[in-house]
Amino acid sequence: MKRLALLLAGTAMPLALFAAPDLTSRAAAQTPPPSVEMMLEEAGLDAQALERLESTLAETQEEARALRERADELSDRAATSTAQAADARAAFEALADDSDADPDAIAAARADAEDAAAQAAEDAQSASQAREAAAEAEAEISAIRERLETARREVQEIRDREAEAEAEAERAAAEAAEREAEAAAEAEREAETAEEAERKAAAEREAEADSAAEAKTETETGADAEARRKAEAEREVQSEREAEAEADADAEVDAEVEVESEAELAGEAEAQQETEPVTEADAESERQIRGEAAPATGSENEGSEPRPESDAAETTREPVPSEERTEEPQDFGDVREGRRERTEDGVTITEEAGARTIIQQGSEIILRQAEDERVRRTYSNVRRERRGEQDVLIAPREGNVEIITILDTDGNLLRRIRREADGTETVLIDNTREVRADRERGGDRWRDRRGDRRDGRQDDTRFGYEGSAFSFRIEIAPPVVDIPRDRYIVDYGDLREDDLAEIFSAPPVSEIRERYTLDEVRYNPNLRDYMARVDLDTVTFDTGSWRLSRAQIDQLERVADAMNGVIDHNPDEIFLIEGHTDAIGRAIDNLSLSDRRAESVAFMLSQFYDVPPENLVTQGYGEEYLKIDTQAAERGNRRVTIRRITPLITQGPRG
Repeated sequence: MKRLALLLAGTAMPLALFAAPDLTSRAAAQTPPPSVEMMLEEAGLDAQALERLESTLAETQEEARALRERADELSDRAATSTAQAADARAAFEALADDSDADPDAIAAARADAEDAAAQAAEDAQSASQAREAAAEAEAEISAIRERLETARREVQEIRDREAEAEAEAERAAAEAAEREAEAAAEAEREAETAEEAERKAAAEREAEADSAAEAKTETETGADAEARRKAEAEREVQSEREAEAEADADAEVDAEVEVESEAELAGEAEAQQETEPVTEADAESERQIRGEAAPATGSENEGSEPRPESDAAETTREPVPSEERTEEPQDFGDVREGRRERTEDGVTITEEAGARTIIQQGSEIILRQAEDERVRRTYSNVRRERRGEQDVLIAPREGNVEIITILDTDGNLLRRIRREADGTETVLIDNTREVRADRERGGDRWRDRRGDRRDGRQDDTRFGYEGSAFSFRIEIAPPVVDIPRDRYIVDYGDLREDDLAEIFSAPPVSEIRERYTLDEVRYNPNLRDYMARVDLDTVTFDTGSWRLSRAQIDQLERVADAMNGVIDHNPDEIFLIEGHTDAIGRAIDNLSLSDRRAESVAFMLSQFYDVPPENLVTQGYGEEYLKIDTQAAERGNRRVTIRRITPLITQGPRG
């Protein structure tokens, strides 16, 4: 009985489990957590809860088996007790029927029969209770199984709902992304439509402006042609009269010189002696500036004739006051209005404000900029001296340093020299060279005309070319580029300052075996391509503009720091700043506009970041070298490129 009580007591805890609230109700009452596992835990359906149910089921099944075995055992005992009780009852009844039986024996048999009956009843009751407990355990097992199956179904339902919710969220996100993509595409299409409309409008405005300008030119041509012819005829007559008057005056002067008194000659000699003598140092400095060789000390000078007075006069320094700066146009309309155009021997020459000259013959067109205007615009306190056929511009710099720019009579750069405080001179740019053979150059279109104008000289070596504006063209093969493209044609926005310094210090990509002039570098793309270039892709220009905003000027800081670092290491470095445009508009306008863009960047590098202007040269190339191959308006083509060209203009093999 005690064991039965213990077995029955052991079932109390599992049965109490089912007195708890329904698991489905508990799960439904919970607020859905952000994850499936948390939802199951809140609902009491997590893995641990299911494991506990499964464990309870196993324990209950074990207890039910024990209860069944106990019930069977008690049933067998009850059957035995019942049989014994029946036997005792039969013995008692037999004694009671026997008249000879001892009354005491009958009483004892009765007591045994009653005890046996009581034991049989007790055993039968215990067996009945055991069977009931076993039945309850079986019912509990069924209930646990049902609850476990229900819990598993609820778990699956929760997981299915969460999976469906996630799938729905993904579908919603995909639909939202698709809507955003469609909206972005629509916005891009609208922007492209607007940009195309703006391009068409700009092209129409440009065409209208060109038509108006051409109409104005045509109108002026007929009316002014006769006036120009008359003016030229009058100038020729006036020139002849002036020449005759000058000849008469020279004859009178010669006559006066012949009859000049000895006293006057003696006075001149005395005055000449009082003049400060020219020292050897001055003579050497003069020769450096003029680009002449020092006189030989050997036999070639012995017994040489004295230098004529006319030649000596050419080396006399005659200070010339600095000219006023030419006022720069404010927009490109001013540039067009200020142009002066003429044609000579089939070559169209267009002069603009800012000392720019555009020369065009057939399909060839180049731009030249007179360096005297550039020097005055870049430096302050410039003084000018005329030395023979050369103009010398001297610009003082800090530390008693002078930058000396030597020009020919047309304002073309011959040399640029830096003179230190101790008198040491370094040639930064030598733009002179002996004449190349015609087969090495692109032809000689102007030789005769310019030669006649210069006392019959046919070889013009002052400027390193035979006289033709296009004879700077040389035959040179393009370089063989073995370095990575991103180290050869470099976008400024992708570089750090250290990378810029490395690129600006790199040697040519292929070997260079001779020195070239600055103008040969300017006008030969194959030669320029021997040096890596940096495209200032973060500094681009509005259509028709060469102005830089403050934000764009700030973008120049890194490239300026890199250039200054290279120049600090070698003060003789020279950088070429190249200006470019897109393909919209006329070639002549784009050439002028691109040159102004290059000049604008060079000026800002010097004014804001102290890049020495003597280490910079500029050149515009118009629409000739598009970065992005399109004939439409493209801001990426309205740019400036910088490359170091020192190895190209320095004497000797390099590479």
